[in-house]
Amino acid sequence: MKLHHLSHFIAVAAHGSLHRASASIGIAQSALSRSLSELEASLGTVLLERGRRGTVLTAAGERFLVRARVIQEELRRSREEAGQHDGGHDGHVTVAMSPTAQMLILPAVMRRFRRNWPHVQVTVLDGLAEAFEASLLDGTVDFYVGICPLRSLDRSIAQSDLTAIGRIVVSKANSKWQAASSLADLAKAPWIRIRSDDRADELSEAYQATGLPVPGSIYSATSMLTVLLLLQSIDAVALVPSSWADVQPAAGAFEQVPVQDTLGSLDLCVMRRSAIPLTPAAQSMLDLVVTISSPAVP
Repeated sequence: MKLHHLSHFIAVAAHGSLHRASASIGIAQSALSRSLSELEASLGTVLLERGRRGTVLTAAGERFLVRARVIQEELRRSREEAGQHDGGHDGHVTVAMSPTAQMLILPAVMRRFRRNWPHVQVTVLDGLAEAFEASLLDGTVDFYVGICPLRSLDRSIAQSDLTAIGRIVVSKANSKWQAASSLADLAKAPWIRIRSDDRADELSEAYQATGLPVPGSIYSATSMLTVLLLLQSIDAVALVPSSWADVQPAAGAFEQVPVQDTLGSLDLCVMRRSAIPLTPAAQSMLDLVVTISSPAVP
């Protein structure tokens, strides 16, 4: 097995056909087909089923694709790490962040990071931890910063707590729910939940803690923009981090509802693969996240 076998296999898996993959990587389709056959022969198994409508991964192919992506990402990181240790400042860092972490930490992190690593490309992905489990495992995401997951992720992913943030209930400025002072007053309100699944979440926990049933009218969102748009388009309420009220672009987009019930807090954490070191550039960014998050988050 050679490295080009892996890149060819990954390309075919991504494009779903030999024709599109060969055009993408710039080699003849016959050469690509021969490379895949050599890979399958070296592994002693069939990775792809070829048909008129393209190629489909077999069960063995699905499993091998995960390992092939990990190998490819580690080779990329190894090249970048070697160059960065020798004084080079090129490379790529991919970080996943929840909306709250982006608002509170990202601006200050990027200002300092760009001073130290001006030529490193940075990709910031938006979402919650559960959505990035596979990307953390295969190395396409260096680390995650944001609201801690509701469930345990793969045991090879290490979690380090950063800080806790209080919660507030918000609505649009002229909402009829502005007169509410308790969760009971909001039992019939449409709620926007900052999650994408039906597992127990912060909203459910807040109602259950007061002995009240969880509201039946719930919209789910995973991005800050979606929450803000929903608040403006429907007369709804949302349970959000308290710091949203002070940080752009959320500041001024809603009004706090004066709920007196205890609403708990959100925990922010960092998640990364425990056994694989980050490149110097990625480690530098992670160090900045840890340093900045403490004073930045009340």
